[in-house]
Amino acid sequence: MRSSIGIKIFARLGLFFLLVCSAQGASAAVFCVSNAQQLQQDLNIAVQNHDANVIQLVSSATPYTLDTANDIILADALSVLGGYAPGCASRVINPANTTIDFAGTSATFELNHPPASALLQFDGLTLQNGGELGFSAGDVNCCSADAPGYLRVSNTRITKFQSTNSDDSEHPFWGTEGPIVFNGTSSQFTLLNLQIDHITQAGSSTCAVTVSFQGDTVGELSYLTVDLGNGKAFCLKTADGWQENGNFQFDIYNSIFWASDKSASPLLGQTTGRPIHVNLVNDIFHSYIGDGDVTFTAPSAPALTDPLWIDPANGNYQLAASQPGSVNAAINSGAKTTPFGNPLRDIAGNARQIGSNPDRGAYETPYSSADLFTVSNTNDSGPGSLRTAIIQASSSQQSSSTIRFAILDPQ
Repeated sequence: MRSSIGIKIFARLGLFFLLVCSAQGASAAVFCVSNAQQLQQDLNIAVQNHDANVIQLVSSATPYTLDTANDIILADALSVLGGYAPGCASRVINPANTTIDFAGTSATFELNHPPASALLQFDGLTLQNGGELGFSAGDVNCCSADAPGYLRVSNTRITKFQSTNSDDSEHPFWGTEGPIVFNGTSSQFTLLNLQIDHITQAGSSTCAVTVSFQGDTVGELSYLTVDLGNGKAFCLKTADGWQENGNFQFDIYNSIFWASDKSASPLLGQTTGRPIHVNLVNDIFHSYIGDGDVTFTAPSAPALTDPLWIDPANGNYQLAASQPGSVNAAINSGAKTTPFGNPLRDIAGNARQIGSNPDRGAYETPYSSADLFTVSNTNDSGPGSLRTAIIQASSSQQSSSTIRFAILDPQ
């Protein structure tokens, strides 16, 4: 493994759509994949290919077992997208319908000196059962401008990865801590509608998940659900080894960083170069410690509040409804807007905002914060119908709700 690789991060929403169009343009190699053998073969082709690559995975109740991925070093863009119907003519985005199982092995996916605007993207997937998992975009150039990279992981669950490394120097991916690493140099990256859970760092390393970076970096994290146990941290960390200074900006919106085992797993900033600028807006987390110029906004609820996940032990990170004496502060309390745009859907494909504000975390509940619902037509269903008003009132978080009839005479 080369030690000079840095970390890449986040792509702004408008830029993302531009990149996807370029990644799936005329020069892209597009693969429709329906079994694990095809997936391995097409990843091997992508490694050799010097054009963009798009791998479309057909939904399957059987996981795609990928036990020989190891180090996937790419010369151009790669998108791995789940949820396709047979033939790949249509798609339903939900990580529950497309799973890649690493069978205990470790893997990296790395853009190596890619062309401008190349995107490394994973969307609509469950990635599970591995050792370490790394994503990397962008490279340091010693004598000229860096090769920038763009990384996007969205609508995806990462679960059941385990590292036994005793410290960061033994980590196989860029000398960086944690079983899960997002690594970039002079990069932009987006983590959106992302669930990370059941990640085990058995050694003495501080971090279970690390965002590692060097060079000018912009990170946009929104609607994350992260469950880290044993007091291990979610780390923002300048890259070890050959470190390049830069401006480091992270905007984190409407996300939950918690520990279902009740340990105080923190957000941790670590830098030996320029400061990390971290903007936390309407997030739930135990604490932020270490380095970083941190701003914190939480107008609707305090940060240190249990998100009341329904059944985290079995992977259910939906938010429980508020009950008398037990208000779920994660519901209807996210920021209405983010600087990079709100998604229309949550991680499972449900409408993102129901109620006065979106929920925090990867999942949107059906619970509205309104107490007045209006019937404006005689339709059997749909907006303004009595049926819809009854459904909305029954799922309201308020102690009582009112249905008002305001049907105009069609004449």
